[in-house]
Amino acid sequence: MKERSHCEGGFSTLELVVVVSLSIVVAGIAIPSAQNLVSNYRLIGDTSAITSQLSLAKMRAASSYAQGQLKFDASAGTFQIALCTTGCSTSSNWTNDGPQLTLSSGISFGYDSISAAAQPQSTISQTTPIIFNSRGYPVDSSGAATSNNAIYLTDGRGNYRAITVYADGRIATWNYQASAWTAIK
Repeated sequence: MKERSHCEGGFSTLELVVVVSLSIVVAGIAIPSAQNLVSNYRLIGDTSAITSQLSLAKMRAASSYAQGQLKFDASAGTFQIALCTTGCSTSSNWTNDGPQLTLSSGISFGYDSISAAAQPQSTISQTTPIIFNSRGYPVDSSGAATSNNAIYLTDGRGNYRAITVYADGRIATWNYQASAWTAIK
């Protein structure tokens, strides 16, 4: 009986070990990069969802001639639109308007140790909830105009996003890079 030689298409044990070892090394390099990429896409998606819900809260407030808000539950990682027509200083007068949305896996509200605020905030802080009056302008819980609204997101891997609302009602999104916030167009 004739044995198959290496040249006839068989693989030696050494060649198989080398191929498997190289595959493991490549996977060890690629998997963390892929995980970071997926995490960053989740962060971008949640930023977009919150921006859309803020725009919708602003429009619903104006169309209902009422105050509207996007309320956030940082511990549960959720956000939801609510409307109020009278006595808006108490939470019992707000009615949920639409589904409660949840942040993606691995994404949370927060800014960890970042101390620089995204514009127009002068001092970094979470604004929960972000409230709009019946004309679509941001107000605080007493109904006074404000330009200090912001919500911050992190993926826990050093990537951060912010959504801010200017006094004129414009909504802006920001990305944190190299110790500074840059506007996302």
